Amino acid sequence: MKRIIETGCLLLVIAFFSFQKQDDDEKSFEKLKQARVKALVDNVIGKEYQYNFVERTDCNNSRIKYLGTVTTIKNKKFKLVNSFFVLGQSCRGITKAG
Repeated sequence: MKRIIETGCLLLVIAFFSFQKQDDDEKSFEKLKQARVKALVDNVIGKEYQYNFVERTDCNNSRIKYLGTVTTIKNKKFKLVNSFFVLGQSCRGITKAG
């Protein structure tokens, strides 16, 4: 019975910390979204914005670069942004162009 209680408490602690990490990532993604919007609104081709979302000095900074505008044959305009986003405390990043 004692083992069951200890195991249950351990699982609760692990679950609590894993949900907290997920909330931190969601906040970082929201900050990245706002940074992309800032790059699009500023409309300066080739300008690179750097942010430190993980707040560690040994990680790469997240970067966003506004690449310009593309016009299709049907006269639709799209703004292009390239971004490198560093995730959580692992210092691993993902790249997205769009």
